[in-house]
Amino acid sequence: MRPSNRRPTMCASCRGTVKTHLSHIFTKLGTTNRAKLVAAVIDGGLSAGRRVPGG
Repeated sequence: MRPSNRRPTMCASCRGTVKTHLSHIFTKLGTTNRAKLVAAVIDGGLSAGRRVPGG
């Protein structure tokens, strides 16, 4: 059993996969970071389950 004071960490390959997915999303929405991505989602109404144009 893992001691309670240690947090599980994400493996390096998992981090790479997340970075790749985020990069593709940034490109598709024309953003460069997570804050701009959130703003694009809110401004574009994409949070209502609408599809990304061209997606």
